[in-house]
Amino acid sequence: MIEGFDSVVGLLKENKMQKIKLYLHIGIHKTGTTAIQNFLYVNKESLKDNWIYIPSKHLSDNRPQELLFKILDNNLEYLEILQSMKQECIENNCHTIVLSNEDMTKMRDIDVVKQLNDMFDLKIVVYLRRQDKYIESNYSFFATLFETRYEYKKPIYEVPAMGNITTYYCDLIDFWSSGMSKSNILIKRYDQAVKNNNLLGSFLEILGLDLDERFNTIETTKNVSPNKYVVQFMLGIDNSLNDRETYNNIFNWLKTESIIKNGPKAIFFSKKDRIELMNKCNGCNQRLSSEFLEGKSIFNDDYDIQVPESISPEIINRLVQDIKSKFNIDIKIRENYSCDH
Repeated sequence: MIEGFDSVVGLLKENKMQKIKLYLHIGIHKTGTTAIQNFLYVNKESLKDNWIYIPSKHLSDNRPQELLFKILDNNLEYLEILQSMKQECIENNCHTIVLSNEDMTKMRDIDVVKQLNDMFDLKIVVYLRRQDKYIESNYSFFATLFETRYEYKKPIYEVPAMGNITTYYCDLIDFWSSGMSKSNILIKRYDQAVKNNNLLGSFLEILGLDLDERFNTIETTKNVSPNKYVVQFMLGIDNSLNDRETYNNIFNWLKTESIIKNGPKAIFFSKKDRIELMNKCNGCNQRLSSEFLEGKSIFNDDYDIQVPESISPEIINRLVQDIKSKFNIDIKIRENYSCDH
């Protein structure tokens, strides 16, 4: 431990010095949040050795779900949870709490942000992904989710909740900065971190640590979006498959079946549509670059991405027959279904 750390803890207990730091990682979705959350949980003891507290008793699926639900429901019991976390942090000889939940992007009550800022030395961490890639990954996830797949049986350009993507990042940052200092909002470039194979390292850098032998990365799992063939096949199934368990069994089997599991990445935008979308996002991206990244480009401008071929009718027919044999269910593909969207 650092020299005099016991006396630092004593002062914290008496509330005679600066607030405990709270790093709140709010996402966004599809930016490696699951990998970061699993990493934090698996390495909670190593992080505690470095005075960083992961409040595991308050986590569900490695995320502070109860806290989030109470915040979103405007249930003031969230204050008791936060006070409990603070006390546990002090008792564990730590000076920093880290919480990660991508659904924090749903927060709409600015008074909660102000309360968090009053209780802690609050730092917001948000990873941003280039909008076209974010949409493709998000689309692939929701198009194969039992609850939302019907909404996504249309071209990617018409999917729900994508209409505000050109200003979404700015709107999100503006919300948080209206209740706290912009200097405490840390924007990270997801695309750059992944390109350098350094997502976890980039997160630890925020905490002043290096990704070295102290930390276990083997048990860090990822929530990877399904490939293009899987997405297209699941979108092609007609509306008769309404049993959730059967649907999920088929979906999980597809991800491991040899003729489809190695399909191409879920890329749907043509070069023309990709450029058009990113031009619309340019104003917001330039503003964030100027305000938070000292003018550095927030995303690269390489839009020459090859769109892979769609799943073939032959593979579709083979899968339909295999599913009928394996699951004893006669699924059908929608009439006039086209994979080229």
